[in-house]
Amino acid sequence: MADQPAHQPPDQPPDRRRPRAARTALTAAVGLLAAAAVALWIASLLVWNWEVDLSKGTAVVSERRGAQAEPALVGLAVAALAAVAAVLATGGWLRRAVGALVLVGGLGTLVVAVGGLAEPRLRRMSDTGFDRYADQVDGWFVQATVAVGLTALAGVLLVVAGVIVLATGHRMPRMGARYQRTPEQARRAESAGWEEVDAGRDPTDH
Repeated sequence: MADQPAHQPPDQPPDRRRPRAARTALTAAVGLLAAAAVALWIASLLVWNWEVDLSKGTAVVSERRGAQAEPALVGLAVAALAAVAAVLATGGWLRRAVGALVLVGGLGTLVVAVGGLAEPRLRRMSDTGFDRYADQVDGWFVQATVAVGLTALAGVLLVVAGVIVLATGHRMPRMGARYQRTPEQARRAESAGWEEVDAGRDPTDH
């Protein structure tokens, strides 16, 4: 009998790289969505912009938090969290549709961030007014910069998560998949049961 090739053992186990890669992709997508939700929530709490009122002869500065200036931030944060559940609970083409929605949401988040960069936050004020509110305005400027940066980061995370789910969502394991039998596993279990019966043993006595 001819020797078998050394590089191809007869009892080689099935390739598990694809399931492992699919689980890694699922973990990455869920982590990106959760991180995006946290970033958007923090951005909604920080100062987004401020207004200066010079109508009363003195500079009166009022702040607007992200949730006030851009209500979409809160909605996007909630949607990102909902997407985590949707990605875990769905499968196949439905999961890929969720990925497409996440991708669109990420692009929308980037638009919000660009709008925050382009929006003027400080109208020209007198030297006296600026001196009086300089420290306050400087602090708000830092918060606004962080808020817009977090929003942009969340947009990028959502886009990446959407692409991952859209490209590989049909191969990702579904929630509770470890408790579900594949057709091959079902056939093996049935065959093992008949072997137990043929041997005179009760297949349910385990």
